[in-house]
Amino acid sequence: MSADTEAQYRSIFENAVEGIYQTTIDGRYLRVNPSLARIYGYGSVAELVENLTDIAGQLYVDPGRREAFA
Repeated sequence: MSADTEAQYRSIFENAVEGIYQTTIDGRYLRVNPSLARIYGYGSVAELVENLTDIAGQLYVDPGRREAFA
């Protein structure tokens, strides 16, 4: 990936109003943009990643539903 492409991607990711994220198969966040942190009520990306360590158990009404998207 070129430096320009990387910069464009990073800008879109960081400045999007939508929450964008990438997770591990076992339900931990790898990458989160600032909008997702705000949507979930956290003051920073780091705070969200530190506190939400089990996506299925902490965010899903039915934790088994996450498996449908894995």
